[in-house]
Amino acid sequence: MIPFRGATYTEQSRMVLGRGATLLAWDLFLPGREASGECFAFTRMANALRIETAEGPLAVEDWELTPDTGGIETAARLGPFTSHASFYICQSGPAARWRELLQQLQSISSKQSQLLPFWQCAKLALTGRPASAPRKVR
Repeated sequence: MIPFRGATYTEQSRMVLGRGATLLAWDLFLPGREASGECFAFTRMANALRIETAEGPLAVEDWELTPDTGGIETAARLGPFTSHASFYICQSGPAARWRELLQQLQSISSKQSQLLPFWQCAKLALTGRPASAPRKVR
C-alpha cells in the first residue's frame, strides 16, 4: 500500500490453507508518495489479515494508523521506521526443516533488511523453485 494525501483505505485478507499447502505472503505498507511530500499525509490506513487451516487460525493481524491523532512515531506504532512489512511463511512439515529455514532467514536478516532475499530463500527451500521478484521490486 502506498497511500495518497487524504486517503482512507482498509484492506481485509483471509487465506485458508488446505492440507499440505504452502503459503508465502508478504504485505508492505509505505508512508505515502514521499517524492510528492505526502509522507503520512493519509487520513486512515487499516489492515486485517487472517491465515487459517481447518484446525484454526495460524496468524491474525489487525492494525490501523491515523496520523492526525499523533504519535505515529511511537514504539507502539512505527517507532523510527516509515514503513511496515509482514512476511508469512506457512507449510506443514517436519520441525527440523523449519529450524533449518529459520537459521537461513536469520543469517539473511543480519546482513540485509530487505524482503526480497527472504522471499527468495523461503520459496526455494519450501517449493524447490526460484522466486521471481514482485513487479514493483524489479
